[in-house]
Amino acid sequence: MTWTLGRLGSRFNLLLEPCQRRVMHSALGRFLDAPLDLMVGLVEPDGIERVLPLSTRGTPLLNCEQFARVNSITFRGFSENYGLRFEFNLHSVFYPQNEDLCTLPAFYLEMRVNPCSRVRWCVPKGSTPENVKLFIRLQRPDTRISASIDNDGLQGRIDLAYANRLEPVGDAVGSTPRREPRNSSMVNVLERIVSLTPGAVPDADGQGLTIDLPVTEEGSGIKWRLVWGAYVNDRFWNN
Repeated sequence: MTWTLGRLGSRFNLLLEPCQRRVMHSALGRFLDAPLDLMVGLVEPDGIERVLPLSTRGTPLLNCEQFARVNSITFRGFSENYGLRFEFNLHSVFYPQNEDLCTLPAFYLEMRVNPCSRVRWCVPKGSTPENVKLFIRLQRPDTRISASIDNDGLQGRIDLAYANRLEPVGDAVGSTPRREPRNSSMVNVLERIVSLTPGAVPDADGQGLTIDLPVTEEGSGIKWRLVWGAYVNDRFWNN
């Protein structure tokens, strides 16, 4: 089911479309821009990458579910081959006592993996591992994406840079083609996803991060924590 998350006092929005296996997003709050391929999931012991339905890449996790709340959404999927439950939570922070935090143009991301004794009637290929590799990778048209790690070696990060038209592109309706903006000014957008959990490193193609995480029982509190922020420095109001 399509679901959206937004930020107070900010135009940074996420429109999650698992039925289309994509995320539409923009720092300026326009959903009809280029789709984002958000590949999040785990690597099974045999090397197969299992993903949530937010990407056209990888092998989908089994029996994917989603749970929506007032300011967050959780996606859940299962590795039936090794008895694993993977969860991905996107959280729009809201603490009324902290105005700066509530209006910050950023989302919190969390991933965790728990063991499960049985996934429906599937026969597992092997035993549940003690640790698995989790990953987050992004692809987006006309966007420069790079992953790196800070000098202290503790915080991995993904940087996105792209230009955004101030006039939105009209969507195609029936036989009417998409309406392309004419002479629309552009602004430069910078986004960054930072791992708050030490140990995340860039993946081989430099467009994502990976981390080794223990497989722990539900409620252990062990998770991969990240923050995703957006920034537009250019002036885009006419007044």
